[in-house]
Amino acid sequence: AAAAVNFLWTPVFAYVLGCLFFRESIDMQIGLMMLLVTPCTDWYLVFTALARGNAALGASILPLNLALQVLLLPAYLTVFYGDTMEAAGSSLLLSIALVLALPLGLSSLTKIWARGRRGADCVGWLRARGDTAQIVLLLIAVAAMFAAEGAAFFAHPILLAEMLLVMLLFFSVNYVLVGRIGRRLGFADRDRTALIFTTLARNSPLALAFAAAAFPGRLLIVLALIIGPLIELPALTLIAQVLRRRENG
Repeated sequence: AAAAVNFLWTPVFAYVLGCLFFRESIDMQIGLMMLLVTPCTDWYLVFTALARGNAALGASILPLNLALQVLLLPAYLTVFYGDTMEAAGSSLLLSIALVLALPLGLSSLTKIWARGRRGADCVGWLRARGDTAQIVLLLIAVAAMFAAEGAAFFAHPILLAEMLLVMLLFFSVNYVLVGRIGRRLGFADRDRTALIFTTLARNSPLALAFAAAAFPGRLLIVLALIIGPLIELPALTLIAQVLRRRENG
């Protein structure tokens, strides 16, 4: 169900939203497409847990989401935006390899280091504070993305209002759609919560890294990917609270 929503419905929906709201800017359309067709592979689990959803079930689809977005992102850009990928294809593939390989290498080194007693103590300390640390680090990441392009952002203030409306439509339509799909398939409430967050949360840091390497100098693409998480994180927090209160009710 999640794969169908993320990789069949959402690309078409993203293209329609881009045409409706950014008809005069192909770069904003590309940025929106890159934002919406890359489902989250990290912080959606934080919000699933906050909403008391089935985080283990949500985690089980993470490898599939990561593999499909890496494979399909160039295809979506080619299908919807023609020759856009002709100039950016090799850069995009290189950036994908770098963005994925570097964290994987660091995590492998951390595991090797943690086999020692001092390393194990440090890892245990981090795990005990993991939930709080994730939220703090997410906020730092968003602040860093905003600071990197702050001047350009203030030069295009209307983009915030336009992206706000687009993202609210995306969250509202997909929230209702996924909720109905979950009920139609007979999912338990905790499982439906996991489905909601894996189809709403987006992988904006990863998409931003791809865009910076594949589309240098095309500022609006980068701005779309910076504005996205500024809207997404408060929206997901609100949705998590709504789902949690509904469960308590």
